[in-house]
Amino acid sequence: MPRIAILIGGIILSGCGADRSLSQIEQEMRSLDTLYLTAGSGKKITAAATKGVFVDGESGELCFPAYVCTNPECPGSQGDGQPFLFIHRDVMLRVGPGGEIVRDEMPQGRNPVDVIESRGGFANPTCPACWEVRRGRPETQAMKQQFVEWAQPYTLPVAAARKKELEDEYQRKAAAKSGSRRRSNVGR
Repeated sequence: MPRIAILIGGIILSGCGADRSLSQIEQEMRSLDTLYLTAGSGKKITAAATKGVFVDGESGELCFPAYVCTNPECPGSQGDGQPFLFIHRDVMLRVGPGGEIVRDEMPQGRNPVDVIESRGGFANPTCPACWEVRRGRPETQAMKQQFVEWAQPYTLPVAAARKKELEDEYQRKAAAKSGSRRRSNVGR
């Protein structure tokens, strides 16, 4: 009897993936694990991408999703094959006295970019290692845009592999769904 139960359970589980809807696949893609870094110490924490900014229970620091600098000449790169990781910190957020996230209000009548920069932040994700070299130097708009493009959200290798699997599953399911619609419209 236990073998039959295992066999039936295996059949049911193997069929579950086939019965998933496109929205379920999309939901899994959105909730894949991502790497977060604490704002002060740079501690690495893996959590679902849907978690957003949160407070690390151990350190009490804000945690932001990790970014990677893809500049081939990034001064933060150690040459060991490891990417240079950083955060795009929202300088309007802080941890309140009860450990909750508090958003400071934007001062009325002030340019938000000026406020963010006055607090040491950036309007766009910016590699801090590259910024140290760039600071104070004249740049064209094209140069500024290139540095913006080099700052990319970091994807954990295991999450990248799973995302590829999910994208393939999504494409197969979408193609099958589209094909079944065409077949159902034949002869009308």
